[in-house]
Amino acid sequence: MNEDENGEPAPHSIPLKYPSIQLIGVAKMRTKTLLAMFGMIASTFALFIKVMTPSSVQFVIEGNVVELNQIPSIYKTLDVLLIGVSCFVLGASLVYLLRADGSDSVKAPTEPSSWDQLIEGLAVEDERSIVQIVADEGGTIFQSQLVEKTGYSKSKVSLVLDRLEAKGILERRRHGMSNVVVLK
Repeated sequence: MNEDENGEPAPHSIPLKYPSIQLIGVAKMRTKTLLAMFGMIASTFALFIKVMTPSSVQFVIEGNVVELNQIPSIYKTLDVLLIGVSCFVLGASLVYLLRADGSDSVKAPTEPSSWDQLIEGLAVEDERSIVQIVADEGGTIFQSQLVEKTGYSKSKVSLVLDRLEAKGILERRRHGMSNVVVLK
């Protein structure tokens, strides 16, 4: 295995175990997920209450006489409507929470030839310089090497990498005690 000057394995020789993960904007994902979870919990509760406690009273009006009958296990139209709406909301929430297609995610180029277009499209200079360095290293580099090559502080590199991860341009993967930065 190739090693760099610090004795660490060269980034291009590290076997990366995990497939690329498409990221969704954190705030957008959090809001939609919370709404879906709330819808699922509320509809499950409403469904449980309506199924377990059907209407047990029936009013019969014949002329001037109003008759009250107690009938167990009879659902009114409103009960059935509420059960149907709750089932729909529950199903929609589950589909949203369990879907795996990642259609809301931002996809970054996966080929080195398209990295140049990606770099030109970045508006922030810090992001552009970090992506350029990672691309120059073949799409994989240790985070500590980024700190050395950019001259930025560790915290600044970490913040810029957070933004780039949220955009789906790159990802950080743990490798021992350090992180490997990989362009997607």
